[in-house]
Amino acid sequence: MLARSSEREFLCITKVYDVDIPPNIENARRLGIHRSTKQYRYNPLVLNTLRSASSARSLVCESEWISPWLVPCLKLLRVLNVHDIYSAEEIMQLINSRFLHFVGNWDLNTRLTSSVSLLWNLQSLIVRGSSSTVLPSEIWEMTQLRHLKFEKIVLRDPPRQSHSQDSCVLENLYTLSSLENFRVTEEVVRRVPNIRKLKIAYVNSLLGWKLSNYCLENLARLSKLESLTWDVYSCQKVPTEDFAFPLSLKKLCLRGCRLPWEEMRIVGSLPNLEILRLYDRAVVGNVWNPSEGEFARLKFLEIHRTELKYWGAENTRFPSLEHLALSSIDLQELPLGLAEIHTLRLIELKQCRHFSEKSVEKIREERESLGYEDLQIQVSRYWDPEWY
Repeated sequence: MLARSSEREFLCITKVYDVDIPPNIENARRLGIHRSTKQYRYNPLVLNTLRSASSARSLVCESEWISPWLVPCLKLLRVLNVHDIYSAEEIMQLINSRFLHFVGNWDLNTRLTSSVSLLWNLQSLIVRGSSSTVLPSEIWEMTQLRHLKFEKIVLRDPPRQSHSQDSCVLENLYTLSSLENFRVTEEVVRRVPNIRKLKIAYVNSLLGWKLSNYCLENLARLSKLESLTWDVYSCQKVPTEDFAFPLSLKKLCLRGCRLPWEEMRIVGSLPNLEILRLYDRAVVGNVWNPSEGEFARLKFLEIHRTELKYWGAENTRFPSLEHLALSSIDLQELPLGLAEIHTLRLIELKQCRHFSEKSVEKIREERESLGYEDLQIQVSRYWDPEWY
């Protein structure tokens, strides 16, 4: 396949420390550059030849420090997927871009200017390594956008339109992350009718800060939303009247929300939920007794750093569960009813109490007595920094 692509001048894959220069490189439409295993040992002749590929529409570069040297020569570039750092000003020069994935390393004072709307073909903007970046209101006019992903972004309310103006609807927008203190107003809901993936975080940084100011009850109106990550950095509990989830959700990740376990019925009643992650006091309290009929389609459940000690779970509570992951919790024992969930294939324990480890062996024995011998159990007792 790669050979045929090369023959058609469609794809050029090279290593910049190679001696051999790919033929017809100046006519290549797509350039792929592997990471050098010999750090900084690049062949200058290869680099100079790559700069002549002025017809290139795509550049995928695993090596660092190479792409900034090439990009100014690639005036027709539409796809940029690199590991290098680019400033906001440099990105604004790529006027033909459709896909941009790079390292931003932008600080809190970085603001994309209104000229970002000149990238009118842009479909995906993915920026890694930046702190809070303020996006201009012109973002709401970029109707081709499909994916907008930053480490942290501040996106203000859509601008108000006069009665004589029709506001833009971003019908193609599927991904928004990670938005900080984002207001889900009725106008926002109208502007992003097809959003599929949303990642939002709320930081209690102001006197008189209230989560109710962010209109999270309107989340339920995002009828196409399938994946939601919601982080709350506050000592306050999240009142259940301040939010609502759409029935379309398949994946949900909560962090710091401090919901009481008895309020988890709000999550358990979501009819399409398949993946649930509860991190860092997403839920508070020692006891969790799910009700029958909840979590009907849940396949993956992860609980990390909560106060949970007593958990009642029968096979009728999680009838579709396949993978259970528990870490850094003080759970006294796992419910024996888990053994009767015939779909269960894997239980992971990381930094959990010794009692939990004993009870998981009871579950294995009970399961084997029922004729199920396909359950895997993974126990990690060592300190793992990724869980903290």
